[in-house]
Amino acid sequence: MAAAGRDEGFRAARRWLALSSRWQAAASGGVRFGFTVGKRNARRAVDRATVKRILREACRHARGELEEASAGRAVDVVLRLKSPLPERDALPRAELKRALRAEADALLAVLRLRIAQLPPLSA
Repeated sequence: MAAAGRDEGFRAARRWLALSSRWQAAASGGVRFGFTVGKRNARRAVDRATVKRILREACRHARGELEEASAGRAVDVVLRLKSPLPERDALPRAELKRALRAEADALLAVLRLRIAQLPPLSA
């Protein structure tokens, strides 16, 4: 994702996740999602797959509202695991999954509000 100015993109982060987005006027608007979960932050492949599954599900639920808010803009969104996951015995997996999903939902909700505040595209 190329660097974007304040009027062309948005970045936000929470404890475990970071969100980067960019938008531009486009005839066929729409929202595209990307995910990055590196080995440095999730050592086991099963943990990386679990994080990506949680992020895909959060994006699937937020897609409709984001497309409605974008109204004629093409929006690219990247969610990234930015902090190492805790050891398996430090935090129950169910609690970690709930925390990741809550963070993803919160970041996507903030993005939706930011996009909704953009001035309408001139015809």
